[in-house]
Amino acid sequence: MISILVFGTGRSKDFFCSGLKENINILAYVDNDRAKWGEIVDGKIVINPKEIDKYDYDYIVIASQYNEIILNQLIDMGVKEKTIFQFFKFMDCNRNYIKVNLEELVKENLLEYEAIITGISYMFSAINNDTLRVKPIKLAFPSQDLFYDFKLAEYILKNEEYNLKNIKYALIGLSYYSFQYDMSLSSLANRTIMYYEAIGEKHNFNDIKSIYRQLENQKILANELLNKNNNGRFLFSYNPNEVLDLKKNPEELGEKQANLDCKKNFPKTVEENRQILIEYFNLLNKHNIKPIIIVCPALKYYTKHFSKRIEDEFHSIIKEVSKEYDFQYIDYFRSELFNDEDFQDVSHLNPKGAEKFTKILNEVIEW
Repeated sequence: MISILVFGTGRSKDFFCSGLKENINILAYVDNDRAKWGEIVDGKIVINPKEIDKYDYDYIVIASQYNEIILNQLIDMGVKEKTIFQFFKFMDCNRNYIKVNLEELVKENLLEYEAIITGISYMFSAINNDTLRVKPIKLAFPSQDLFYDFKLAEYILKNEEYNLKNIKYALIGLSYYSFQYDMSLSSLANRTIMYYEAIGEKHNFNDIKSIYRQLENQKILANELLNKNNNGRFLFSYNPNEVLDLKKNPEELGEKQANLDCKKNFPKTVEENRQILIEYFNLLNKHNIKPIIIVCPALKYYTKHFSKRIEDEFHSIIKEVSKEYDFQYIDYFRSELFNDEDFQDVSHLNPKGAEKFTKILNEVIEW
């Protein structure tokens, strides 16, 4: 029997646990949120990280998107790095979905495509490809920033292997905090490796080699902890809730998520992203592609707590750029057309909500 502590109590934890072998014993869950300490989750207590030493564990698993922050925290506490399984970092390296998507795209009849979609997770979950009026290439992925929006679009438009001749529209999903966000400098910087392997871009992340060094040990731990099929693929049975769980106090969740997303004040990043948006527009203009900026819906539990400073900054930049570039701007951030049943959490649409939003876009986009 292998005994582990799992750092994280959210949906990332559920995803990880759904792939565990039968001989794994979870001793407790660990969380930095003091409000959760002492709670019982899936039959196990949630503990303060300072209590880790009280447990006789074989490994600690980081089951959180904030991998780098927690990793450094554990190392500073004296936990040996070889005993830490960095679940999401391993999964990003193990199956590079950016690279896979680009490789699969080459096999398609690309003359059928008329649009590209870029953006962060909001855009990833907000568009139903089959419902959209034109056939799109979806290059929107979780945690993606404006730099990689631009670089992915640039990669497929300039690469003769794709031969994209009929692209007329670019649906660019932005959040109000997009100009404040640089993935390569964030707690999600490890995901840079996927883009580095796929298109050779590491942006401001200068520690790619360290990830490769860590990967060998992570493979060993993954093989010890996770189920595999006969083809060597890791197996998970996790199905995320498609509807917001109102039992979890959405008001509190919305405030917490908004505060987390708005904990940003990076003037240099803002200026860099403003220039990146201009480069993106120049690229699209060169290929006669119409830019359409889209801000996706979010629930009132989230929008009411969003930073006015960051929101005003976003609108100021959009207004400034609109003086030199022609683009359509569509903003449904505070739309009252959506309700709780349309969301999987306080800021991401579920499939039902995506179907509704895509139908709206079909009507409001100036095709």
